[in-house]
Amino acid sequence: MTISAVIFDLDGVLTSTDRFHIEAWQTTCDKWGIPFCASLRDKLRGVGRKECALLILNEAGITLSEKELKRFTDEKNRLFISLLDSAGEDDVLPGVMKLLTKLKSQYLLAVASSSRNAKAILENTGLLSFFDVVIDGTMITRSKPDPEVFQKAAEAINKPYHECLVVEDSMAGVDAALTLGCPVAGVGSACMASEVTYALIETRELGEIFLKDNQEAR
Repeated sequence: MTISAVIFDLDGVLTSTDRFHIEAWQTTCDKWGIPFCASLRDKLRGVGRKECALLILNEAGITLSEKELKRFTDEKNRLFISLLDSAGEDDVLPGVMKLLTKLKSQYLLAVASSSRNAKAILENTGLLSFFDVVIDGTMITRSKPDPEVFQKAAEAINKPYHECLVVEDSMAGVDAALTLGCPVAGVGSACMASEVTYALIETRELGEIFLKDNQEAR
């Protein structure tokens, strides 16, 4: 297996801004009188803002008009962006800076995220300069498990899917990458998928497993 590029999901893989999302959803739901179920946390990973809102509303048995739905999601996003002002290098997951430094000299690197705020998060946490390409939620029309975000990332770096290792922590993201025929490194709960090439507890383990494996293959 020859790998020439590594495509990363963002939250839960490179950074831990999950707390900002959850706080923003919880606060917005409280204001709207909508119950927010903590058990939804894993299901909200890797999907777009509108899809997250629909999951929350469906769980609560509430229906909003398109106009109300947009107001609801816009309000959540404004709060999330304000919370992001406090994001920094402390929100980068352990070992990620060191891993990206190693990978940067050997592979093309990309971020493929459903978040419309991906570039702001990367900039605030000091990670933006590592990446050749960033595909975010403003550049796609369909969220994971649709493979569009990975498809666009591979096209932007001009590499075939089978040469792009995707690093993901959500099952929606794993499914999206596999649909294209990309090899996948599953992080956390996503490593339980039987089809992943690399099963990781934490992203930093990629340096120990993938780098050694791929260097031997070269």
